[in-house]
Amino acid sequence: MPKRRQQKKSRTRERFEALTASLAQKIATEGAGIVARAAAQVLVNLRGSFSPTNVVMIAAQYPAATRVQGFRAWEKEGYPVRRGERAIWIFAPRFAKKVDGERGDGEEDVRELKGFITVPVFDIAQTTAPPEVYPTPDMRISGAVDLGSAVRAVNNTIAPVKLLPTSHPRLKGSYDPKEHRIVLYAAPDAVRLHTLLHEAAHALLHRSLEGAETAQVEREAELAAYLVGHALKLDGIDEASAYYLSRYTKDPAELFEALKRSATAAAKILEALEGSTRLRKAA
Repeated sequence: MPKRRQQKKSRTRERFEALTASLAQKIATEGAGIVARAAAQVLVNLRGSFSPTNVVMIAAQYPAATRVQGFRAWEKEGYPVRRGERAIWIFAPRFAKKVDGERGDGEEDVRELKGFITVPVFDIAQTTAPPEVYPTPDMRISGAVDLGSAVRAVNNTIAPVKLLPTSHPRLKGSYDPKEHRIVLYAAPDAVRLHTLLHEAAHALLHRSLEGAETAQVEREAELAAYLVGHALKLDGIDEASAYYLSRYTKDPAELFEALKRSATAAAKILEALEGSTRLRKAA
């Protein structure tokens, strides 16, 4: 590898590590709840515009983000970024032409993923755009959630859900990866709903548990439930999640990595719940 390219690759890796470390430190100093709540709001505001990983990246750096794009894109819209504004760094794929074999006449170049780079973006509030053109935060799902509708949505799109009439001395619910099935034990609706979100995240993230540690899978599932709960404005989500987040999270860097995976599951759960007609939508 040419020395110049090797140096560039080294700088990219160092920036990755520095960015991850700084965001992990932010979680350590401000608390997991603050960053997770911001990620929940940004997940709803920017859903469909960025990957869940970049949603977490944006939320950790600029929690109030409502519309985000690059420097040149804002200039083309006539709203240049204000001088002195600090960039929000996200990950972007890096592609290169595939050189295996020769390309025939009329064939298009084949591009393959070579890795990721960090790129700067800015929120609309960092530009010269007047406040009247700012997007209104779109809480597409809000208010009280009907347990029955949520169960049907998860059952139809993520994994079969079985409601048992009896309680369990230790568990509120469970996910069986072999059967790919969620079981909810008897409990108040609010408890069952939170458990449903947790187990749905397991179904999305942990169908294959080979080599996974208990702390890792429980941390990821509960963080996904936490993100969805805040996006839905569910009461008591902080208290319900406190046990998992305190028991299974010791290292802020682990939490940051878990948040990125959890956001992927949270986006899919929100998409499933959004299809339920009993969920009240924002005007």
